[in-house]
Amino acid sequence: MSGSDCSTAKRDAAIVGLLKETTIRAAARHANIGEATLRRWLREDEEFKAEYSAVRAEVLAQALNQLRMGALEAVVALRSIVASEDAPPRVRVSASRAILGSLLRGVQIEKTAQRICGQVERVTVVRFDEEDEQR
Repeated sequence: MSGSDCSTAKRDAAIVGLLKETTIRAAARHANIGEATLRRWLREDEEFKAEYSAVRAEVLAQALNQLRMGALEAVVALRSIVASEDAPPRVRVSASRAILGSLLRGVQIEKTAQRICGQVERVTVVRFDEEDEQR
């Protein structure tokens, strides 16, 4: 393995360590590098930080996708409990509350996201207007 390949392998191992371990020290141990080296990469190495950020974003996206798939199954299960006349009333009420609470939180998140998007659009328009005035 050439020096460059070894460095790439260590950097890749460091990223895996950062994703798997709970501390930077443990991540450095995982990659068989010094903790100071990993901290320096995280602080100063723009390429390493960008690669770590991209991998972390992909892992998060995959995890969120798995949660979405599970959420659909959970809603189906809760709806079947709510509709079941065999389920005790307290269980049906509990399932109903879970559905309604999740719906309410989802609506609140959606409204917040819309407000944020609207603010970003306004800021973008203002910036473009300011740039046009400067030209």
